Amino acid sequence: MKLAGKVALVTGGGYGIGKGIALELARAGADVAVAARSVDKLNQTAADVRALGRRGIAIPTDISQEKQVVQMVARAIKEMGQLDILVNNAGIEGKSVNVSDMDVADWNEVLAVNLVGVAVTCREALRHMVKRKSGNIINIGSGAGRRGFPLRGAYCASKWGIIGLTRTIAMEVGRYNIRCNCINPGAVEGERLTRVLEARSKVTGISMDEMWKRTMDRGPIRRLVKPEEIGATVVFLASNDGASFTGQTLDVTAGSTMS
Repeated sequence: MKLAGKVALVTGGGYGIGKGIALELARAGADVAVAARSVDKLNQTAADVRALGRRGIAIPTDISQEKQVVQMVARAIKEMGQLDILVNNAGIEGKSVNVSDMDVADWNEVLAVNLVGVAVTCREALRHMVKRKSGNIINIGSGAGRRGFPLRGAYCASKWGIIGLTRTIAMEVGRYNIRCNCINPGAVEGERLTRVLEARSKVTGISMDEMWKRTMDRGPIRRLVKPEEIGATVVFLASNDGASFTGQTLDVTAGSTMS
């Protein structure tokens, strides 16, 4: 098993991409702590990890709150014994609105979760990893951060910021045998994508059928990405297979970022 003996912390692990990542890490042999605000779903993910024969714990956390982030990382290390892999997946989509109509409070809320929360989580994990001279951080960005996306200004800005943060961390901590990479998912199957398209349909007046068609047509292989495919990419980057990858951004988008 590629990750036997490793301990991972996955934020936003209650459902969707985060759950897919947590389960793929467990299948690869890692013990997994999951954190999110959705307590019931979080507990289910932890139970599913345990059903795969690995240790799994749930840590309810709002990563926009610095104190909660500090407590989350400390608890993961205390209960699991160490922290080898951090996956920053927690994020919110924000409102569908043009930048010319944006509200500063809404904009700041998106950045507080999607970018500042990620940075603080990295900080706390790195304080542990640097001492051990070992670690692996994988940040989950978005294909939208590469190409931009009308009505999603705050979200795109936050995800583009993650790419810069990833590269900076990789440069700062490589000498401690710590790697940091970013994965940009495309349109991923699940309830979040449905919410985003419904909001977009309401604002633009474009039907949901047309929204789904445009989403599918954006990539050359014309399909959605599966959560477990993001998880498999995380396992690759976290394992020795990805030992030469740091400071990189991998687009797992069914090719949509080529358009």
